[in-house]
Amino acid sequence: MPDVPASRADDVVVDLDGGVAHVLLNRPDAANGMDLPFLRALYGALLQVHGNPRVRCVLLTGAGRNFCAGGDVGDFASKGEALPDYLREADTGGPEEERAHQPEPSTASGVPDIVLTGQSA
Repeated sequence: MPDVPASRADDVVVDLDGGVAHVLLNRPDAANGMDLPFLRALYGALLQVHGNPRVRCVLLTGAGRNFCAGGDVGDFASKGEALPDYLREADTGGPEEERAHQPEPSTASGVPDIVLTGQSA
């Protein structure tokens, strides 16, 4: 499997303003497409927000013209025969030893409050 950077710090930016955490997907040149380093950065950002008791609301936005194009197809194509292993790692959150002590998300009521909105909503 090709070497994959752990994450790119600027891919996902977290800004906390009062009780609102603004999580910005920040790969506008790639339409905020997800590759493994991006997913690692997003996961880290979400753990950061989840672990902060001051956060009451999370605003998830995308830089540029697109919120998120989904998987970074160009990156996927560059993996060649290693693509299945690459996707497996992306799907599982990384090597098993890295996932062993990750917290499970939860809410006080057991059911999260989710509000989705957009310009056309």
